[in-house]
Amino acid sequence: MIDLIHVIQSPYYYFNISSLIPFVFFSISFFFALFVIGLGTRLSFHRSICYFYMSSALWFLSFALGLNAWVDPVTFFWGKIVFLSMVLVPATLLHLSIIVTNHYKQKRFFLWIVYFGVILLLIKSWIDPFFTGIVEYPWGFSPGAKNVQWAFLGFSLFCSIYAVLNILKHYLNFSKAPQRRESDLAYRRKLQLVMVAFCLAAVSNITILNNYGFSIYPLGPTCLFLAVIIMSYALVKFHNVAFLLEIRKVTTKVRLKDEETNTAKQQAENMKLKLVDLGKASIFSSLSAGILHQICQPITAMHGLVKFMKKEMGEEDRYYKTVDLILEQSTYIKEMLNDLMDLMRHREVKKENVCVNNCMERAIRLLKDELRIKRVNWDFDREGNLPKVYADAVHLQETFMNIVVNALEAMNQLPRGEKRYIKIISGLDSSANEVFVVFENTGPMLTEEQMSNMFEPFVSSSVKGTGIGLALCRDLIADHGGVINVENMNEKDDHQKGVRFCLKFPISNSSLH
Repeated sequence: MIDLIHVIQSPYYYFNISSLIPFVFFSISFFFALFVIGLGTRLSFHRSICYFYMSSALWFLSFALGLNAWVDPVTFFWGKIVFLSMVLVPATLLHLSIIVTNHYKQKRFFLWIVYFGVILLLIKSWIDPFFTGIVEYPWGFSPGAKNVQWAFLGFSLFCSIYAVLNILKHYLNFSKAPQRRESDLAYRRKLQLVMVAFCLAAVSNITILNNYGFSIYPLGPTCLFLAVIIMSYALVKFHNVAFLLEIRKVTTKVRLKDEETNTAKQQAENMKLKLVDLGKASIFSSLSAGILHQICQPITAMHGLVKFMKKEMGEEDRYYKTVDLILEQSTYIKEMLNDLMDLMRHREVKKENVCVNNCMERAIRLLKDELRIKRVNWDFDREGNLPKVYADAVHLQETFMNIVVNALEAMNQLPRGEKRYIKIISGLDSSANEVFVVFENTGPMLTEEQMSNMFEPFVSSSVKGTGIGLALCRDLIADHGGVINVENMNEKDDHQKGVRFCLKFPISNSSLH
């Protein structure tokens, strides 16, 4: 900013109260230029409007300091800057109109010619000063100019009129198109504001009439300042909406590049997570192997004892069905523990073409009593003739059981009297060649943190949970080339609140033929 105290005390300047108006205009225009720089000049529109603000600020500053000049050489110097700004402002307006209409590539060479003309006029004014002396006006002193000033005025009017007509043509073409989106209507309003600003900037050229005895100060600076204000209003009010058609295209290109970058980052992040999971799995395997080894011994003994008891009992015996059920459950536990031991030893999964519905039916059959005891209603909506998947039947059954058990534990947290219901749906997604299994339960809805940690080992929202079941499910599904997702169900959209697990498995190659 200008130090007014220094200006007043300087032997080359005196304080002219009429210069306060252009000083204020300069300060505000310069602030707007800094504001646009703060927004970032990566966008071509931001750069072009910043040029307009800076050239306008230069015009106001040179005009104000010229009014305060005390000696002729200083007045002539600032007069040269005024005439330079007089052609630079409309040149930046023309630049801005080309950017707004998205014609920069087609008119780039023409724009270079315009700026080259500015440079030629600058050289002309510097090498061959065309001032005839100092003229006194009611608002202060100003240098008088020869007729060569008409070259500056003609260049300025050409650029201003071209800019106004260019933006007007673009507005009329845009208005003919059907307006469907709110952003299009907002863009139309912005074009209207820009046109008004362009017209005011063009009118500011009347300042040159001061040299011919027409006392119109400060009409010229005021018109240019209003153009700056209106342009700034359009920029600030509609900054969050695409201000230009070019920005839309650039945004699309940037978005595509960002998607590519995000995909690469996501792949790198997935690799990182896999490495972390491998580390967790290693710790999990070390801890679990010892625990499983200790559990297997009493389970094996219990299984042998129950098997012996059933062999010694007759079918008519009162407790025969109970012992048979215990034997079935102990067999399942023994097989599951053996599978877990195989998993801990990293043995190869035994895959074959299996039917998902059959695996699900076996899992439900083993959990029927648990569902009945906890008073949970359930339905299995199966699609017939599902293609087979290449998988380990035992691991699929174990996965399905883990998800159902997890749902039972979640619904235990519901208040008494709340609906407890599990719905299982199997089907075919032919577009992706995948078989899906969906588990819907009416348990409590999950928080964002719970969903993000749902499949992490040793992380559980249940007091009694170990956080191992769902982590194993994710690993087993991944081993089969499938995916598992979890989401909350909205009562408005899904007719009930709760949580939905969706499992997807690729169809086996034999089923594709």
